[in-house]
Amino acid sequence: MKGKEVVFRVKGPINFNILLGFLILGVVNSFNLYNNVEYGGIAGIDYLIIASLGLFCVVWLAAAVRALTGPRTLRLDDGSVTLGKKKIQSSEIKEIIIHQDHWGLVTVGILPKGKKIVHVHWSFRLIDDRVGSLKALDTWAASNNVDVGWGRFTSWL
Repeated sequence: MKGKEVVFRVKGPINFNILLGFLILGVVNSFNLYNNVEYGGIAGIDYLIIASLGLFCVVWLAAAVRALTGPRTLRLDDGSVTLGKKKIQSSEIKEIIIHQDHWGLVTVGILPKGKKIVHVHWSFRLIDDRVGSLKALDTWAASNNVDVGWGRFTSWL
């Protein structure tokens, strides 16, 4: 892989667990708010329910927009990774984590050294040839002394 540049098209990850979980919480809170207003007017706790509904909507929309945004470019250079407009050196990468959920979607996260969670910008899913892209990513990681692991990782939204 030395001296060779590899380019992939990637998209933001789809996190069905967050989308479904926040949708269910929003429906339950809406039902609670409806019952409270119908039987006694708005009390102090209802303002908390309204605030949490607003938060649920913002998180749900952010996750949906992130998943539906257009493709970005992942570029594997000699000694660095460029995702969109952000670049990270291979010496700054602790691990590349690959996760396949129970829907079969493969999500990749790049964990920088000194961090415990993957920044949302460094998590993505592959669009084109997934098997070939994962092999090329594994080859790049091996030639640049970066660990690759399969498992779950935590990221913001």
